[in-house]
Amino acid sequence: MWSKFSILLIVFLFLAGCCAPQKRNWEDSFLLVRVTSAAIACPIGEDSCKLSSEGFVGSGWSIASDGETSIIATAGHVCVPNAVLRTIIVFDNAGKTYDSTVIKIDEKLDTCLLKIRGNIPPLVISLVSPKVREHYVAMSAPHGMWSPGIVPVFEGLFCGKDKSAACFTMFSTQGSSGGPILDRNGEVVGMVLAVPKDFNAITVSCTYEALVNLSETAYLSLSEKKK
Repeated sequence: MWSKFSILLIVFLFLAGCCAPQKRNWEDSFLLVRVTSAAIACPIGEDSCKLSSEGFVGSGWSIASDGETSIIATAGHVCVPNAVLRTIIVFDNAGKTYDSTVIKIDEKLDTCLLKIRGNIPPLVISLVSPKVREHYVAMSAPHGMWSPGIVPVFEGLFCGKDKSAACFTMFSTQGSSGGPILDRNGEVVGMVLAVPKDFNAITVSCTYEALVNLSETAYLSLSEKKK
């Protein structure tokens, strides 16, 4: 059953899609996510703990915006749930950087929402779930391969889903996590979360239902900000 907010959100997204200009660059909603994190490790048999740090990149996209604040969706593991310290900076398609704060991490679904100060045009969630054997594309930054104005795009087929995840036959690798998966209209039907080990031609995504719930959470966070 859909909640009342979900129904209103779907109507809003439908109207947004109908009223939006026909010509639009999907890439303007894509963001590179650069993370620096620190964690404390206490090796067994040693008397002291050590602070270790690492840096890596992921992909992300604008899922909601009110013109001043934007909510960015990415994979949960990109946001380093167990980090003691973390700094997450996002880069838009023009190369501008934004500091971000984590709103919510769902470790079970492997999703994360970030908040930034700035207006990044949000992608629209499709009103239709993906169909088996239909073509879709993913925008992502594999191994950080991205530059302002250049966003890698990968094509593949939807191959089905179970209760917890969906499957697309498209290339993904490290750095691709968090990238949006789009239909031919540029509307989101999934998000890159993982790939099988040693076989990068299969992409694991969150389910369409999880995506709709994520969008609901994103818009709720914007409405709460105004109170």
